[in-house]
Amino acid sequence: MKLGAWARGPIGVKRPPMILHADSLVLLPTLPEESVDGVVTDPPYAVGITRRWDATKLPARQIWSECLRLLRPGRHILAFGASRTYHRLAADIEAAGFVVQTVLAWCYPPGTAKSVGVARAVDEANGVERRILGYRRGRSFFDRNAPRVVQTVKSSAPVSALAKAYEGCGTGLAPAHEPIVWATKPLSTGKLPTLPRQPLTLFYRKPGRAERAGNDHPTVKPVALMRDLVTRVTVPGEVVLDPFGGSGTTGVAALLERREFILIEQNVEFVRLICRRIRATDAAVREDKSERP
Repeated sequence: MKLGAWARGPIGVKRPPMILHADSLVLLPTLPEESVDGVVTDPPYAVGITRRWDATKLPARQIWSECLRLLRPGRHILAFGASRTYHRLAADIEAAGFVVQTVLAWCYPPGTAKSVGVARAVDEANGVERRILGYRRGRSFFDRNAPRVVQTVKSSAPVSALAKAYEGCGTGLAPAHEPIVWATKPLSTGKLPTLPRQPLTLFYRKPGRAERAGNDHPTVKPVALMRDLVTRVTVPGEVVLDPFGGSGTTGVAALLERREFILIEQNVEFVRLICRRIRATDAAVREDKSERP
């Protein structure tokens, strides 16, 4: 796709969606100024979830500076963060020139803590062999995309007195929410637009097996949540930008809500995944329209 051929047009004029295989740090500067109406994105959290996806550093501040340049004045960015690193994300977005308005909280039933069991670590450090209670079959967190892949999980109990004292303790807590920074590009007058009153706490379950089918991205967001976010910062016919396309849920939500979108993703496998999901969603939308009286 030739980037130079794309330009901001009147609201309501249909343009093809853009799914771009590129590094946002390189591509964003090539897009025209004030050409998007909202940014909804789920960047890496810098918490080390996986070596292949989640970086040890937050995105470069230049990406947020480019998002500011691309947004029309008075428009908004919604960016997911982790509870441990959200403050750094918000500071970077603010340093880029945005005004941080508030934080949304996506709440969900708590999952499994990404932590180390202290009792187990104590026994292992002291060379103590733990008492085996039994075995069960389960799936690794990172193999959720392939339910047929199972592994044997060993259940054991502490043996040493020190380990028993720390049984049940871990080095981390099970997450039950993800913060979403809401920031705004000031108007040309330097003032901010008035935001309508709306709930700041969002209750959506994480995607289940059916919604994740064929999707191997480690941090898939529920479509219902992304539809909620997309409609908060844009109206039908406007353009949503996601510089971290991931599995394409922002694009799916935008398509369902009659928005146009630009998704940028540097992992070619995820780009293929995005294309499959967008094609399937577009086909479903077209079929739904054809069946309406």
